[in-house]
Amino acid sequence: MVDSGPSFSERDFYLTEFRGRHLGIVLPVTESDPVAGLRGILETLSGNGTGVVLFARPGAAWVPAGVPSIRPDLDAAWAGRVWRCIADRGYAVVELSENDLAQGGSAAAIQLGLMKVVWIRESGGLVDAGGHRISVVALHSTESVDIRLGDPSSGNLLLEPIRRMLLGGVVSVSVCRLDDLADELFSYAGAGTFFSLERYTDVRSLTLEDFDLAAGLLRQGEVEGYLAARDSEAVERLLGHGFGVFVEGRYMAGFCALLPYPDLGVGEIAGLYTVTRFAGEGVGGQLVRHALVEAGLNGLHSVFACTTSERVEGFFLRNGFERVQRHQVPNSKWADYPTERLGRVRCLGSKPAPQL
Repeated sequence: MVDSGPSFSERDFYLTEFRGRHLGIVLPVTESDPVAGLRGILETLSGNGTGVVLFARPGAAWVPAGVPSIRPDLDAAWAGRVWRCIADRGYAVVELSENDLAQGGSAAAIQLGLMKVVWIRESGGLVDAGGHRISVVALHSTESVDIRLGDPSSGNLLLEPIRRMLLGGVVSVSVCRLDDLADELFSYAGAGTFFSLERYTDVRSLTLEDFDLAAGLLRQGEVEGYLAARDSEAVERLLGHGFGVFVEGRYMAGFCALLPYPDLGVGEIAGLYTVTRFAGEGVGGQLVRHALVEAGLNGLHSVFACTTSERVEGFFLRNGFERVQRHQVPNSKWADYPTERLGRVRCLGSKPAPQL
């Protein structure tokens, strides 16, 4: 529903997601010194408490002096050495033969229990028949899509190890160019192709573990002008009444809150924001439908939403809302509402979902 570009709050969002976890990066054999382009990202991730495993071919000239050569095929204790190297430097280099990058890399990623793997390719991620980037792919989706991965002849060879990693417990795999790695890791829109096993999302109430991520989405919505600026107390209220859409049970793809006005028997959908990359998953609609169900369960007789965006207004109209007048919204809504938005505000209303 919302288009967003890279910004510091997006980076913060993903750094929170990656904190305390381990990522893998599969490097192409044609790069002379990929670590030079990775140095800033490695420093950022290391400072974030995120360990990185670089997969490369043996004897790569770019491996810095003093970094141990870790070979799974030659060293039974290789996983322990990876752990030690990450503790010392923030990253480890695992060397695999050129012909073993696909199979050996996927096996090593599974054994190490990596959260995410990014496969670097000069040709980047998947594109459709028209040459347009495909941002998200669910390998077990029943949808038929005409895709190719850079060189069509090698596309299937790459998809199989990606499938193996996902089946083996890696949460997600991305494919992108080295120059696009920062955008792929730290922006909502991404720059390559994000792979998961299933095209499924789950809507649930937030827990304390989710609040940092949700607050990051709210800040981004404010920066872009889609959401009204809120003080800390208002943000806390949103989080306390909030729920999110989660992809693969982990990636928060959208947030909103249902704020109750119990004395009036109405509720407000507030703070609705969705991540660009997952727009095709219908995340915004899922949030609204969940809010309407919750409203019915809580005995509310109506639900309203307010926005200054024509685009967001259109979204609510497509989801069954109708335009209402400002005076039909509880007066308390306007007590601290930003003056500069008041003249542009659009109000919409709906009935809760019927209860079976």
